[in-house]
Amino acid sequence: MFAKSFTSKSVGANRGGATRPVRVQASRAHVVRCSNSQYKNAQQPAGPAARVSTAAAATLEAPTDSPVQMSPVEMWNGSKRLQTQVLPLAQNTVAIRSLDYDRDRFDIEFGLEKGTTYNAYLIYGDTHTALVDTSHEKFGNLFMSTLKQELAKVGRKVDYILVSHTEPDHSFLVPAVLDEYPDATVVASKVALNFLAGLTNRDFKQQAVKGGDKVDLGGGHIMEFVMAPNLHWPDTMFTYDHATGVMYTCDAFGMHYCTEDPFDTDVEAIMPHYRFYYDCLMKPNSKSVTTALRKVADLKYNTLANGHGPILRYNVEQLVGNYRDWSMAVTKGTVQVAVLYCNDYGYCDRLSQSLAKGITKTGVKTEMVDMLSVDPQELVAIMSVSQGCVVMAPPSPNEEAKKTLAGLLSAIKPKTKVVVAESYGGDDEPVDSLMASLNGVGVEVLGDALRVKETPTHQLYQAFEEAGTDLAQALTSKDAIAHRKAAMPGDV
Repeated sequence: MFAKSFTSKSVGANRGGATRPVRVQASRAHVVRCSNSQYKNAQQPAGPAARVSTAAAATLEAPTDSPVQMSPVEMWNGSKRLQTQVLPLAQNTVAIRSLDYDRDRFDIEFGLEKGTTYNAYLIYGDTHTALVDTSHEKFGNLFMSTLKQELAKVGRKVDYILVSHTEPDHSFLVPAVLDEYPDATVVASKVALNFLAGLTNRDFKQQAVKGGDKVDLGGGHIMEFVMAPNLHWPDTMFTYDHATGVMYTCDAFGMHYCTEDPFDTDVEAIMPHYRFYYDCLMKPNSKSVTTALRKVADLKYNTLANGHGPILRYNVEQLVGNYRDWSMAVTKGTVQVAVLYCNDYGYCDRLSQSLAKGITKTGVKTEMVDMLSVDPQELVAIMSVSQGCVVMAPPSPNEEAKKTLAGLLSAIKPKTKVVVAESYGGDDEPVDSLMASLNGVGVEVLGDALRVKETPTHQLYQAFEEAGTDLAQALTSKDAIAHRKAAMPGDV
């Protein structure tokens, strides 16, 4: 049986009282595309670190000799190793980590040397059980077998599925969980529930939550929700457990780094991967990062249960401080580009992230704007302070996208520099029509549209990134010349 084929590793207590896992395979391998000194020598930035309280509402109470259970390794596509790992995380809390050892690329992030993980969590309250997130499609059998086994040990079922966001690597198995536990209530943001309705293709119990809402699992496990949009999807939310001080953050504070060590035991080894992940996915949303950090400033979290890579337990203050310092450095910039995209349409998310990554490499800040959900007044405010704009082709029949495009044409300032790009969604608004409309309101469209004729490749993502850098440099070159002229003596 599945349960009998697990192996166990014991976890010991450290001097601070929290349980520290036996370190396994703590390597210093670096990400291939992070071979420059920025990533190789990534350290905590100068300046005051974030002030994160470690005095949580309750201390972590995992046993001092708790087994870390490893499933048998399964092969996917003939050569890719998959395995699940189960370990106690805190009082009445279990982590289920899906280890994808050999994944070498992740959409816009290429050259992953250490694979990745997809982390999910079970919280056992006195009266109800919650599952936070699920796993990738490829882990269907492994994850569901592990989940059912863990629940059977304590005679429980899933009462709540807390969906941090709907990116498929975290939500794809929600329908499988609902098949097994049809009475479970899916708890998520309103935007996330709309997407899940299409993913599950069925009716299911659901509860839309907003910031500050809570679900009580009993025994002090009060789950409080914090809306954290654009980290890095529009529907993202954090969940804070008042009983344990664990905050579930999904993609935020994650990294693509897969070893059997479940925690941030070796911060020097993980730092290049942590920084690379931030630069690819969070830096384009630096304003959203700083907003989210303000929202959670009063929560006494001691552990960040993320969605990818090692769970942050031993270096929380430093690693949160990194996010704060890196993001504040970007948001201090005076030049901004609005990146208009459509969530969950074709390759729009990934391609827009590549453009945004190229923009932020130059020190220009970005504001990510979902054309399918942005408030019209918010769009006007964003465009009033944006010197540049990226317009990803939306789905042509979508009424919300049409309203947003009409609002954009009204709000965008003349001479704004614009890049137009296809989304490869199957029903894109023709980019030639978009360019004609934008030229008609006096903006400066830079070159031809970025066209996508086949499934995006590494080379195409790189081309989009370079186009983002070109746009940013077009915006900043005039400022650089002006600064040089201002610095010249008056008689020159």
